[in-house]
Amino acid sequence: MILLQRSVVKLADRMFNHVLSSRDATLRKATGDENARAREDEDFRVARRGAMRKVIEQQAVMERLLTDGILPKLELIERFY
Repeated sequence: MILLQRSVVKLADRMFNHVLSSRDATLRKATGDENARAREDEDFRVARRGAMRKVIEQQAVMERLLTDGILPKLELIERFY
C-alpha cells in the first residue's frame, strides 16, 4: 500500500511540474522573455487541478488492472497452490 501511495504522489508531482512547465513555455512565448515563469496563484491552481485529474484517471486504471488482471490471476494461483 505504501508503494502505491508513493507512486501516486510521484505521479502527482510529475504532472504538477509538467503543467507548470507548459504554462512557463506559453508565458515565454507570449512575452518573448526567456526568463519568464508562470508562478501566480492561478498557475498553481491550474497545476494542482491537472495533477489531481491525472491521479484520478490513473487510479481508475489501477483499479481496473487490479480487478480484471491481478485478482483473477491470484485466485488461479491459490486454486493450484
